[in-house]
Amino acid sequence: MPRRVTLRLGFAGGTRDVAVVIPDDEPTPWQFGERFSVVGTAMPRIDGPLKAAGAAKYSYDIDLPGMLYGAILRSPYPHARVKNVDFARASRLSGVRALLRRDDEVVRFAGQEVAAVAAISPEVAIDALALIKVDYEPMPFVVDVEEALKPSAPRVFATDSNQAEAKVASAGNVASGFEQAAVTHEAVYTTAVQTHVSSKRMARLRSGTAMS
Repeated sequence: MPRRVTLRLGFAGGTRDVAVVIPDDEPTPWQFGERFSVVGTAMPRIDGPLKAAGAAKYSYDIDLPGMLYGAILRSPYPHARVKNVDFARASRLSGVRALLRRDDEVVRFAGQEVAAVAAISPEVAIDALALIKVDYEPMPFVVDVEEALKPSAPRVFATDSNQAEAKVASAGNVASGFEQAAVTHEAVYTTAVQTHVSSKRMARLRSGTAMS
């Protein structure tokens, strides 16, 4: 059955004892000043020495018999219509096993995928990219957030607005929480896209291709 416990909550210089009811299938929450044997202590990473020495193995390092390598052709335009993709020269290159293009005819950011190659080696795949001819029709674009929100701004998608509906989630009484808080802080934060991949793969992405 639920248990009632008193916890020391808050922050340095502003703690207080709070009585809470905890369901029997949940652990007791951490409280202020509680000591831990793992959290907050330095723990050596098992893969640390391998990564520091450059000896760690990634999927990029795997080389199996008969394996194919992929390369992606990316758009140099932030907004354009792809009128045609010509694979004629690339298909005649020795070692090329497959050529594909995206179904969507409109690219919406610089670097978006347009076509892909599968070949017997990374070098052949990259050479094949250079032989693909793409006919682009550049379209209007904006790169500033405020400009993109204006009614007259070019549409990223075929919708009435570039602004998507906000997704808001909350738990508890937020207004009451703000009223009781010792300090509140409001700000607008933005961040770039985060790509969690190995450094070797990132180098390929930056050069305009993705290998696997």
